[in-house]
Amino acid sequence: MELIFSILLLGLMLGSLANTFIYRIPLSLYPNKVTSSNFKLLERRSRCTSCEEIIPIYHNIPIVSYLYLKGKCRFCNHSISLMYPIIEISTACILLLIYLKVGINIFFFFYAIFFILLLICSAIDIRHRILPNSINYVLVITGVLGSYFFGLINIYDSLIGGISGYLIIFFIEKTYALIYKKEGIGRGDAKLLSAIGFWFGWLNLPTILLMSSSLGLLVVFIQKFMTGNSYKNILEFKIPFGPFLSLSTLFVFLNSNY
Repeated sequence: MELIFSILLLGLMLGSLANTFIYRIPLSLYPNKVTSSNFKLLERRSRCTSCEEIIPIYHNIPIVSYLYLKGKCRFCNHSISLMYPIIEISTACILLLIYLKVGINIFFFFYAIFFILLLICSAIDIRHRILPNSINYVLVITGVLGSYFFGLINIYDSLIGGISGYLIIFFIEKTYALIYKKEGIGRGDAKLLSAIGFWFGWLNLPTILLMSSSLGLLVVFIQKFMTGNSYKNILEFKIPFGPFLSLSTLFVFLNSNY
């Protein structure tokens, strides 16, 4: 029980750190949107996104601070996004699921890094419709190194999975552009599926792609139904695909023999 509590506590702390990257990575990509001209990804103290006041350490305690402050900034009374506690709780749950799946060993730390990075990617994709290359490349490198040196999966399955993952989305992207004469799926999705392929091999890609596509279509139908739009141009309805790829990958991991 103490170990589970420690894992959940670690998850909340890493979730708080994940929130920092979720907010700052897009700003580092578009520096003109940052109030401070000397913005640094890791060096800058946490500030309120509304009034820019520095947030004290004791107001940065995961979950506790959000509840204590009643979801509002102490200085300007501006509402704090609910995404912050959601990310913290989600990270804690992810770490617990990984522990229940593989126990505490080197694989726990590998998969913890992997799924936390997927969570960061998903949140950024939801908010900004981008999948940062910096995270995708880290996922690719750790997937290859983990398979080669630590035996996450067979290295050849990893390499084939990474290459085929990119080519699948690339082919879909080009086919859509040929038919509709415009971009339909981002290259970031190709890089993310490639990274997933490096981690889980080519045999799992069909399941992940089918499940993520089905979830995406379900969300599209729900959104179009709620907004009262027709279903005529269903393929032109834009949604962030990264979260569905990530959620499907987690499902495959939890139901695999890893």
